Amino acid sequence: MDPEAPTGVFFKDPGERTAVYYYRAGSAASRLGPDLLPSLSGLVHLSGITPALSASCAELVKAVLDAPLSVSFDVNYRPPLWPVRDAAPVLARLAGRADIAFVGLDEAGVLWGAATAEDVRALLPGPHILVVKDGGNEAVSFGPSGTVHVAAPAVDVVEPVGAGDAYAAGYLYGVLHDLPEPARLRLGHLVAAAALRVTGDVGVLPPVGELLASL
Repeated sequence: MDPEAPTGVFFKDPGERTAVYYYRAGSAASRLGPDLLPSLSGLVHLSGITPALSASCAELVKAVLDAPLSVSFDVNYRPPLWPVRDAAPVLARLAGRADIAFVGLDEAGVLWGAATAEDVRALLPGPHILVVKDGGNEAVSFGPSGTVHVAAPAVDVVEPVGAGDAYAAGYLYGVLHDLPEPARLRLGHLVAAAALRVTGDVGVLPPVGELLASL
C-alpha cells in the first residue's frame, strides 16, 4: 500500500495478435525497495520484469538474492522495458544467483544467442535447478535429478499471455509439495495449458486432487 502512488494497470487486446498496454510508471509497485525484505519468507518468486521497473525495484531484487531465502527467478524478458544490450547481462547475473530459474528458449535466444536448452544451462550453471521452456514442444530441467525432458500437451490455444507465469506456478507448487521432477514439469504444463485456453491470464483448473491424479 502506498498512499502517494497509483496502482499500476494493464489492458489486453486479445485480437489476431495479442497486444498488451501497460500503465505502471510511477505506480506503487515501482516504488518497492529493499525495505520490503523483512516481510518475506519461505520461497520467494521473482521475475525479470521487477528490476526493470525502477532503481529501487532493482535493489529489492538484489537484496532478496543476497538474503537467506529460497528464491526462484523467471527471466521473463520484456523488450519495451529495456533493450537487449542492457537486459542480457543483468538477467543472466540475476538468474544465475537464484535457486530455481525459469527461462524460455525463445527469450534465451534473443538475450544470449542460445539455440538449445543445453546452451542455456552452459550460460546459467549457477541455479540449483534450471527449467528451460520450449513453447509447445517441451520443458527441460537441469538439476539434482539430472536432465529431465517432459513434452508439452497438445493445446488449442485461445490466447497466449499468462502461460509462462502459469507454468512457473504449477512447477513451484510441485516443488513446495515435494513432487518428483517429471511431475513438477508436467504440472507446469497442465497449469499453463489452462491459461492458454482462456482470453484472461488465469485458466480454470480442476480440483487439486484430480489434477495431481492426472500426473
